[in-house]
Amino acid sequence: MKLVLKIIIFIFAFYLPANASNLKKLTVNEVTTTGRSVIINNDIRKARNLALEDALYLASLKGGAKVEGFSSVSKNTIINDQSIIKPTSSILDFKIIDEIQTKEHFQVKILAVVGISNLESTCNSKPINITVFNGKINSEFSLPSRLIRSINFWYEDFFEILKKQDNVNIIDRRDIDFEKLKQSLKNAEYDYNAIVNGLPKIEKGNYSLVPFFELTHKDLINKNNNSYLSERGQANFARYRILLKFYRGSEFKNVKEFTIEQNVKFDIKTNFQFMKALMKPSIKQIANSIELKTISSLQKIIKDFHCSPLTSKIYVKNNKELFIDLGSEQGIYNRQIGIVKSGYNTNFLKKSDNLVFYVNEVFKNKSKIIPLSDEIDIPKLNKMEIQFVE
Repeated sequence: MKLVLKIIIFIFAFYLPANASNLKKLTVNEVTTTGRSVIINNDIRKARNLALEDALYLASLKGGAKVEGFSSVSKNTIINDQSIIKPTSSILDFKIIDEIQTKEHFQVKILAVVGISNLESTCNSKPINITVFNGKINSEFSLPSRLIRSINFWYEDFFEILKKQDNVNIIDRRDIDFEKLKQSLKNAEYDYNAIVNGLPKIEKGNYSLVPFFELTHKDLINKNNNSYLSERGQANFARYRILLKFYRGSEFKNVKEFTIEQNVKFDIKTNFQFMKALMKPSIKQIANSIELKTISSLQKIIKDFHCSPLTSKIYVKNNKELFIDLGSEQGIYNRQIGIVKSGYNTNFLKKSDNLVFYVNEVFKNKSKIIPLSDEIDIPKLNKMEIQFVE
């Protein structure tokens, strides 16, 4: 009965969700366990599989377990207590490191990587390298000239605020127009600026940013009486909007977009000049309000980068070595664990499609990785996406 219960719980453990697309809500642990079984009727293969099942079951329990139970009651008397131990983790990958056979027993020792689901994701700070290119500024000419002139100063303020963010390395290339840069990359040998000044090199694990600044009229509706609070009402408003487009690598793949938006009251409509002079916001007041909004928004954006797991494509060298385009500059460290959603199984006992890799050599902008399991077709991994657990 105990053996049947253990097998049922073992199957339950391996069907727990452990998807590589949700790794930022996953904590991984390395565990070593030893499983044993009795050799019956000299069936070595069956004994080995049972020992391996036992080792995997123990590994999943080491990741955490919960105990559930029930009692059988007859005439208000408890006649039987039953307890069920359910693992709260799942095995992402494992490797057999030792096997021992005696006359009566078979023993299997494994190294397993166990995934434990977290209720909340944790964000670890890591280096973020961003090259900022020349942004675009668009203003409606019907707005007051003091606002139109100010947006250029707000653009400079934005850049200074961005440089002050923690763990953000900003490379200033605002002298380069992004659209012209992409044209130069297509045919760099014929582009004068590319020949004279050189093209900026963006590593595959780093980012580029092109900001777009916009200042337009904004009509706000008064929720109390549905009247417009714009040029037809008591105040004039402008909409200040920053669109941030982030690109990754030298191919400039668009990966993230954020919008910072604020309604700016710049004038009061009244027939009383004293009230207008008293209540009309100054440029300094408007600038302070925009600065506070920009700071709080950028902090949320940077946090989003920190909370996003590091990902990369695997490339195979000489059909045997595995590399990624992330290194110490992007926050990769030695022995860090990466997981690939492989789409194929290498072992019938492994219900998860995940493959586990270790970083075993770190360079500035690339790293070498090795698989946990030896039973992997290395060339098959080329261009597969790997996601790293922190």
